[in-house]
Amino acid sequence: MLSVLLMLSPVVEAPQTAGLDQPDLIVEARSDDRQKRLADCIARKCPPNEDADAALALASQQFIEGDYRAARETINRSLARTRSQTRAYPIPVSKLWQGLSLVDTHLGNFTFAQSESVRAYYVLQSNLPTDDPRTLNAGLELAAVYGHQNNWDAARNLYTSLIERSEQAPHPDIAARARIKFAKFIAFTAPGKIGKDEQRQIRNILAPLIGSSNADYRVFDFPARLFLAKIAEEMGETGAVAALYATLPSDQRLPPILISSTPIRANKMIESPRERAIQCLENPSVISCQRAEDLIATQNLDRQWIDVAFSIRPDGSVSDVDVIRQSPVYAGDWSTRVVASVQSRRYARTANATESGGIQRLERYTLTSQTRVFSGSRLPRKEADEVFEMVDLTRQPINRGR
Repeated sequence: MLSVLLMLSPVVEAPQTAGLDQPDLIVEARSDDRQKRLADCIARKCPPNEDADAALALASQQFIEGDYRAARETINRSLARTRSQTRAYPIPVSKLWQGLSLVDTHLGNFTFAQSESVRAYYVLQSNLPTDDPRTLNAGLELAAVYGHQNNWDAARNLYTSLIERSEQAPHPDIAARARIKFAKFIAFTAPGKIGKDEQRQIRNILAPLIGSSNADYRVFDFPARLFLAKIAEEMGETGAVAALYATLPSDQRLPPILISSTPIRANKMIESPRERAIQCLENPSVISCQRAEDLIATQNLDRQWIDVAFSIRPDGSVSDVDVIRQSPVYAGDWSTRVVASVQSRRYARTANATESGGIQRLERYTLTSQTRVFSGSRLPRKEADEVFEMVDLTRQPINRGR
């Protein structure tokens, strides 16, 4: 199915693209006939959980093929058939809302995506115990969406609630993930450099994870200390991260932890190809006008996506960055900017990677922009600011021979 399986482990960081610490998601696709499976399910009036599974499986395939609008329609139709039975089947219906939120994010429908994430959370909140792990994990997803959409007060309040509820349950692993994510949220929303007040808040939030005797918290000790070291370096304490790594055993087995990366350079887009021609005639010195085809018109954003494969070496550097697939209607030069950002990454060193192969990763990047209704018009249209959305497609080692 469209595994809107949020990889909420704090030791796996998604790159900073359009917003705050976007969650890693895994979308699994197989070669079976998903369209027929869904049609058969509908024909025999299958129960909502089977309908949702079949619809999400088909939507997964459509998403990977780059047909986001078809994926959106598939999920919406399943919701029309199943949402009346939300009380009896809260988990399948919640997964449909989560899947719809993911697709709408890649379409630039950010307002819809936030609303759908809210629905996914409250479906579980209203029909499962408030301390159910599935409810709490859905809350973590929603808090990340709030942060991504700059709804900062809502994100802050939800993170605080989730930490308290998880610790009372107790679900210490969820509480630890919430603490890590909340600390990153505070750092991200600090005006300018992280001030003393933000540093104090972050230290207080992460303190229970550092040196804890709790086995669930112990897993988060290094990520917590690493985040504090990165903040220390930002405040001028040179070598804080290197000093932390000097304390690690040489055989320490850590999943990929992103230490640093250069953000994807974002450009302004244009309204139409005609506007591009006018801009380049009036501003011949503008660098982008030397390659007019690199200026993307907002009308061309419907299917702008690429799949980027790369390897993480044992020393944490990145190699073999390659665009292995792209939309048939890809336009512009933006893939080179994504590749440059991926190449700049540095991860924690890890014994999980071998000298010969490294850790293989595959990520989907979508170029989009926010859809909204502008003053003086009733029709929604795209803004001119580029937004890059990423979803982690990593499942199996990448076959570079295809």
